[in-house]
Amino acid sequence: MTRFSGGPNHIPARSLVVVAMLALTLSVAGCGARQSETSATTPATPAAAPASESAGAPVSRMGIEDARSAIGTSFPAEVPVAAGRVVQGKAQGPDAWDYELEVASTPEAVAAWYLSEYQRRSWELVDQQVADGAIVLQLRKGGAESQIIVKKSQTGDTANVRALLGLATPVLETQ
Repeated sequence: MTRFSGGPNHIPARSLVVVAMLALTLSVAGCGARQSETSATTPATPAAAPASESAGAPVSRMGIEDARSAIGTSFPAEVPVAAGRVVQGKAQGPDAWDYELEVASTPEAVAAWYLSEYQRRSWELVDQQVADGAIVLQLRKGGAESQIIVKKSQTGDTANVRALLGLATPVLETQ
């Protein structure tokens, strides 16, 4: 079994590199200004509380046709995507995708929804952390891996979601 290194607040270096590369790609592509991960002033919050304990509007699933239209036509139907405004989404080859959403709810409610939806589909929670005000979920099912990063938007009235998904390509750091 593959294990992840680090303590309870450790984010694997490879994950940080992937997130940094995505942020650089988005800024170069002209996707608008974003608050930097390091300048976030949101205090750490409990990660992914059960939906009944999470404040915020209920979160629902985006239809697969909408997800495929926004993220990529080959995006797998089994993988849940929260309903929201797609900021960016694209396929990274035939078996990997990344997307960013803005969801009308709290980060806690959105993270709880993702955790519940993935686990309902037999995905294993590999790691769950709160870092710089962001809730980070790392999940695995067979050879597929997903990383979901949820944080409060700059305006504070929505949650920003950044997700990486690889069906045969690791997106999580392993040792």
